[in-house]
Amino acid sequence: MSNTNTANEFDAIVVGSGTSGASVARDLSRQGKKVLILEKGNNAPLKDTFMGIASVAKEIAIANSDGKIPMMGAVTTGGSSALYFAVADIPPVDKFQAIGIDLTDVVEEVKNEVPLAELPDEMIGNQAWVLKRSADELGIHWRKKLMMIDQSKVNGKYAYEARWKARSFVEDAVAAGATLENNASAERVLVENNKAIGVEYKVKSGLFGSTTKKAYATKVIVSAGTLETPMLLHRSGLKGIVGSPFFCDPNFALFGLSPEAHSENLFTGAMNSETEYLNVGDANLSRLLYKMVMLTNFKLKHFFNYEQSLTVGVMIRDGLAGQLSADGKYQKEFTDSEKKMLKEGEEKGRKLLEKAGAKHIFRTNLSASHIGGVVRFGEHLDANLETPFENLHVCDGSILPENVRNAPSLTLICLGKYLAKQIAPSL
Repeated sequence: MSNTNTANEFDAIVVGSGTSGASVARDLSRQGKKVLILEKGNNAPLKDTFMGIASVAKEIAIANSDGKIPMMGAVTTGGSSALYFAVADIPPVDKFQAIGIDLTDVVEEVKNEVPLAELPDEMIGNQAWVLKRSADELGIHWRKKLMMIDQSKVNGKYAYEARWKARSFVEDAVAAGATLENNASAERVLVENNKAIGVEYKVKSGLFGSTTKKAYATKVIVSAGTLETPMLLHRSGLKGIVGSPFFCDPNFALFGLSPEAHSENLFTGAMNSETEYLNVGDANLSRLLYKMVMLTNFKLKHFFNYEQSLTVGVMIRDGLAGQLSADGKYQKEFTDSEKKMLKEGEEKGRKLLEKAGAKHIFRTNLSASHIGGVVRFGEHLDANLETPFENLHVCDGSILPENVRNAPSLTLICLGKYLAKQIAPSL
């Protein structure tokens, strides 16, 4: 997947090849625009193995008085879609319309471009059905979720390659003429007279060396992720990024062992129960991920009993608070109300597991689902996703508003397509 292009002038430079970046690059390239994609990670084949996951995984830590809260991402072509569970939610069109962004047509287009459906009963593991039975008995509404799974690639069991990944959109962009440069770390957006004109970046050479390059474009789109994007904007002179509050949707998992489980190696997140502030759902992991978690938590009894495993995931919707510091570190404390939500979620999850006959229940430490709200509409962005610097646009999870709190992947694809429609006529 390489396309050699020695010129350093482009219609658009996309910094980051994750879900949003891949989407906007794909659509612009298919319209004949000259696009450069800069990706910090490499382009090695993705592998659903311990070493394959470890080679691309990257942890972002949120400082908290009770200990750090990790958020896992991936540094590779296609970004964090290499590691997500493929759970999807339809973007809340009304909430985006309120800030001047009309995704109505875009959502319908994207529905036809990605695999999107609830999983049929036979593709949902027995352990998930056991949890649904528990939920029914407890009077908890339990429903199927949309999944971005290519069901034609599933042969009765979990298949990593069946999950949609942004890498496929990058491949489409390259096939349409885009240039992909891997191992490329953006240092700053080049700005002249309050207008973005290009990107300065470093490309790894050898084990420790790097080469500094510059590329120029009519439009620069920053889609580098929830840590890289804000800091790149800050280094490039955009005011008000440092000190920004954020939300992170803190979560944890409850693991138990039940003779009723008869667990199968299938997809995670197929069913859940949601309220305005609390999400409790099926978090039964694939065998590989399950064993990795058990090793990390020193749970040998669980490690050797995957077939009896039952797992419930708990996530709350926290408020905008904390801050991003000038050295690129997130810090946040949770309110008493948010701690109460977490406790409520744990109690609900334990009841589900206990109703299913689970024993040896333990809870993992808090982690973050995703970070959003850092780059804000009305302050840092307008309805064209453009910053106060003309021709500099931002499109990734860092721009998600506080009131958009769903599984973000489909929303990010739609935002990338929306942005391509906004800027293509000017290129």
